[in-house]
Amino acid sequence: MEVNVVLVHSPIVGPNTWAPVSRELRKRNIRTIVPTLPNINEMRTSIWTQHVQGVAKRLEAISNNQPIVLVGHSGAGPLLPAINAYSPHPIAAYIFVDASLPHGGKSRLEEMEASSSSLASSLRDHLEAGRLFPEWTDKDLSEIIPDGFRQGILAEIRPMGLSFFEESMPYYPNWPDVPCGYIKFSQAYTDPAEKAQSYGWRYDEFDAGHFHMLVEPKAVSDSLSNLIGLLCP
Repeated sequence: MEVNVVLVHSPIVGPNTWAPVSRELRKRNIRTIVPTLPNINEMRTSIWTQHVQGVAKRLEAISNNQPIVLVGHSGAGPLLPAINAYSPHPIAAYIFVDASLPHGGKSRLEEMEASSSSLASSLRDHLEAGRLFPEWTDKDLSEIIPDGFRQGILAEIRPMGLSFFEESMPYYPNWPDVPCGYIKFSQAYTDPAEKAQSYGWRYDEFDAGHFHMLVEPKAVSDSLSNLIGLLCP
């Protein structure tokens, strides 16, 4: 089935994380859209709302009637049901790629505390000291992002403060409201990956780093294409 594949980047990075996979899928005549989450300039509206509305605005450009599959990497995972709620078009499926799952009513820090209390405590101390996350350097990413992509990813990094990580995410009682799939890359996302398997979702995994779509875009595109075919037969 022909679909519109919407590749959503994490709020703390940028759309270049999906660029190689987008190009690879287009070579296969699969329509892709890579929205850019808006930079947050004011706090009168919740950060998640501004991000979701930015994606929904981008979806207005879709003029065909093909199903829309939302694909979220990393911190974009919790945004997917909210994007569906704001979308001008129906969403057919969600695919989470090394991503957190929706955790309505909880903040990102609270969700992290449930799976890794020590990591959450360290991050909270870091943020409460007035620092931002991430503060990655070229050296930090050298082992998981290839040379040809690393500078572009670093240029798009969007460090966030405590307000972002303490913000409660929206609760959708009927979630998941469409079929779901999960692709695991790294050990850091073992917990949501195991939950996805326990839910009986379509599933695939790589023994890789968190940004594996930049390392093996063809293999990741193969995985996405297969899951999409299973979710939208």
